[in-house]
This record gives sequence, structure tokens and C-alpha cells, in this order.
Amino acid sequence: MRTPHLIGLLGVLSLAGVASFAIAQDKSDHPRADAAKAKLEAKKEELKEKRDDLKDKRDDKQEERRDARAARDADDPDLKDLKEEWKKKHADWVEKRKDRRDEVKAKLKEKYGDELKVPAARAELKVHARRVARLERIIFLAQATEKKAVEDKANALLKKENERHDKRMTALAAEVKK
Repeated sequence: MRTPHLIGLLGVLSLAGVASFAIAQDKSDHPRADAAKAKLEAKKEELKEKRDDLKDKRDDKQEERRDARAARDADDPDLKDLKEEWKKKHADWVEKRKDRRDEVKAKLKEKYGDELKVPAARAELKVHARRVARLERIIFLAQATEKKAVEDKANALLKKENERHDKRMTALAAEVKK
């Protein structure tokens, strides 16, 4: 018999919750709420100014670096020649990129077959390609600047990377065949 009273009490409490929410909404017009909003807006504006200042500082530093680099390049004719040579070689690579890619894909497919579909094998190929590209760039720069010791070390590292890659791909192939 007490159940209807309990339901009635719950109804009154839920209405009170709605009423308290409505009262809270009405308090948004309160002077303190306006002050809080103004303070929040001022803080936002301050943060925006700080962000803009930092952006300006970053842009200034980048400009200084560009200017310093340009001044350095203007003073060194050998560096200018090296850059021109690199640009020619790079343009040649870009021109022949699609043919090289198709050739490499065919070789890899012939050598490894379906093992290339394994994500670990694809990841290994990406790592290997990145490392080889960096080492080849180092070798090119060492040859251009006639630094034999650097060239020898880079060639040794390239050989070591190729051996590591072959070992890893062999291990991945064995895992796939299991």
C-alpha cells in the first residue's frame, strides 16, 4: 500500500530536479555569471595573443635560418656545384622512378612470392628501403666532397644492412611456410 506514495514522492523529486535545472538556467543572467564570462573571454584573448607571438617568433627564426643558409651557399661555390649535381641526379631518379619501382616489384615477387603479403615483410621492406636510400645519399655526398673514409664506412654499412635484410626476409619466409 505504500507503493503509490513512493511513486508520488519520486515524481515530486523529479519535478524538483527539473525546477532546480530551470533555476540554474535563470542564474546565467546573474551578474557573477557575466563577470565569469568576461574573465573567460579575456583569458581566451590573452592566450590567442600569446599564440600569435609564438608564431611570429617561429617565423622570424625560420627566416633567419633561410637567410643564413643563403649567405653560406653564396660564399661557397663548391657547395653550389654539389647542389646542382644532386639536383640533376635527383631529377633523373624522379624521371625513372616508375620504371625502377616496377622492376624492383618484379624482382621481389619473383624472389619471395606470396610472402610479400605478410605485414611484417612489407614493414621490413620499408625499413630496408629507407636505410638504403639514406646510405646511398651519404655515399654520394662523400664521393662529391672526396671524403674517402666516410664513403668506405657508408659502403660497409650498406653491405651490413643488405646482409641484415636478407637474414630477416629469410626468417619471415620460414615463418610464412610453417
